[in-house]
Amino acid sequence: MTRIALIGTSTLMGEELKDELGRRRELWSDLRLLTFDADSMGKVADLDGAATFVNTLSEESLEGVDLIVLPGEKAAGHDLLAELPEEATLLIVAPSGPREDGYVLIDGVNLIEGGLPADAVGQRILVSPHPAAIALSLVLHPLRELGLERADGLLMLPSSIRGQEGLDELLEQSRRILNFQPDPPQQVFGHQLAFNLLPTPERSEPILADVATALGGGPRISLYLAQASIFHGCTLAIHLSFPGDPSVEKIRAALADGPFLSLSEEPHLGPIDSAGRDDIQIASLGADGSGQTGGYWLVAVFDNLTRGGAKNAVAIVEALGTSATN
Repeated sequence: MTRIALIGTSTLMGEELKDELGRRRELWSDLRLLTFDADSMGKVADLDGAATFVNTLSEESLEGVDLIVLPGEKAAGHDLLAELPEEATLLIVAPSGPREDGYVLIDGVNLIEGGLPADAVGQRILVSPHPAAIALSLVLHPLRELGLERADGLLMLPSSIRGQEGLDELLEQSRRILNFQPDPPQQVFGHQLAFNLLPTPERSEPILADVATALGGGPRISLYLAQASIFHGCTLAIHLSFPGDPSVEKIRAALADGPFLSLSEEPHLGPIDSAGRDDIQIASLGADGSGQTGGYWLVAVFDNLTRGGAKNAVAIVEALGTSATN
């Protein structure tokens, strides 16, 4: 069984990873909760009903671990990426920017049952990519058999993508505006996000590179990211272009066979409906109305912390353990 060090449990993704790993005790023999943050050191965390201390990150605290799990917002620029302990694997979860290294794995796409892909075995750095890369890959993967040629998407991100600070700022902005108070805080988003829609500094290129890696190439994809005034859950709208006209029925049938996808009949499905769910819900699908054949609009909602984050990461942990015993 794997000895795991989870770093950064004070973050939203770190908390979700802690809870998910806590429920999967069969995957580990030792789970150490570690932190970079002085304010979090020595605190007691709930690990599936058991009180567990959060300890400081040090060379000693990593001694003997097989796997280090690191939420992406804590990964940028840290020397842990360059100086891994001997024999340890690093799993970066939901990186918030470009990376120089790391083997991208998406459960249901390029992560196979029974262990890691052959060329991932022995890799020192594994990556559970950005939630957008996971959602795009899972939605587009089953459509390639229909000859999908191009996909152009708009992703509306929640404030939770910026961690607890993003949630707090959106809440405080909303409170001040509704109470006619001046100067709502703007440190995280740089502008009023409450009751608004903003561009985001996140770049789509690293996300699309990870999608192409997971899918093993095509289709051609473009993606625009927007910061929405919502707390949890993402909305992904994709325009699909096929060389022929597969029909809504065939597209729905292909999606129904895709892992972690559910076809909803709810006419008013939104990101709030995805909070806490493990799947990606297809909220709507139909012809694009252009009068040309082969064009469709698809709208999906998903939780960036569960299927877009911790669920995928824990599937990698499971595959890593299975490969080690084979």
